[in-house]
Amino acid sequence: MEIKYDLIRIGSKRKNVFYERELNNSIKSLKDEITEILKEEYLGDVKKIELTIIKPARGLKAKFNIDNIKDKDIRKILKSKFSTSLRRLTDKEIQNNLWNINI
Repeated sequence: MEIKYDLIRIGSKRKNVFYERELNNSIKSLKDEITEILKEEYLGDVKKIELTIIKPARGLKAKFNIDNIKDKDIRKILKSKFSTSLRRLTDKEIQNNLWNINI
């Protein structure tokens, strides 16, 4: 299964380089954990999924959005394993932060 990750930042880039580096490490480890869990536990037919990773304005814990995933089994796995890392994005948040995509 191929997992495509989109990245969006809520707020502006941090001035402290160490916090920014720690946040990037958090994102990398979240991506690795998601990939590993889905390879181990998902046995369905879906070939490709898209996840949006969210860099928060505050805090060092990256979150992700699963609203665009249609497969119920994948959603169930991600909700059970990563319940504290889920975040819902509103249309207003997406519009306000379009310039922050892939930063």
